[in-house]
Amino acid sequence: MNVVLFYFSATENTAKIAHIIKNKLVKLNSEVKEYNITSKNDREKEIDLKSYDAALFGFPIYALRIPEPAREWLPHINGRGKKCGMFFTYGGVTRGIAHYETKEILERQNFKVIASADFPMSHTYNLGGWKLNLNRPNERDIKIAEKFAEILYNRFSANRDFLFTIPKPDFDKTKLKTSKHLVKHGVPPPIFQKENCNLCQICEDLCPTGAIDIYNGVIDKNLCLHCFRCIINCPEGALKAPDLNQQFQVFKEMNKLTVEIINNKKSKILI
Repeated sequence: MNVVLFYFSATENTAKIAHIIKNKLVKLNSEVKEYNITSKNDREKEIDLKSYDAALFGFPIYALRIPEPAREWLPHINGRGKKCGMFFTYGGVTRGIAHYETKEILERQNFKVIASADFPMSHTYNLGGWKLNLNRPNERDIKIAEKFAEILYNRFSANRDFLFTIPKPDFDKTKLKTSKHLVKHGVPPPIFQKENCNLCQICEDLCPTGAIDIYNGVIDKNLCLHCFRCIINCPEGALKAPDLNQQFQVFKEMNKLTVEIINNKKSKILI
């Protein structure tokens, strides 16, 4: 069985789960071709699913949804009536509308969604002082990812369709706009330290939205996803995360959550 795996992974969280699932599928006698679509250039490549039996999509959850570049990319793929699975990683706060909305998009693109899963992972903003899910994925997460791969393999292989539904979440447009606004305007972009930059262009090449101009030492705050991919990949340490401890206090009060509640969230399979 030939499976194509697409994933968006700015800080390697989603990639870690993608590779656990991929390795298990390979052990189950599948061939898996992976595409990392995080970079802007990689999302512009034309991909035909004709030679694949099934597809798998993995995304992080930003502000209740999968990243905007991924949402814009998905409608350019023709599912050709093939089965697909999907999985999500998140900092442990909320799954938002990611499962429901992504399934809707995939089905509009002529995919048959047969299962989904989500995995709490180290929060991106830990780079700015947060301390959420620092040691994820843990052993239990890995086992659930491998179990999810088994379910995918069995459903992809079965000569029948599966009824898979996801209840519509209670998130209206106001909540979505508020969440996006808080991230876009409440979280500063990475801090550029021009004196440390050797103009290698790695951050420019890897930025999912093309928000970075290294020659002027500028990050376009309107394009920045706050994914911090540039920070973890800069070989010179020319980019650093802003101090986000104040935002963390606001975040906890708004969501009525504690660090303990978030760190105790478990990975979940939806079938």
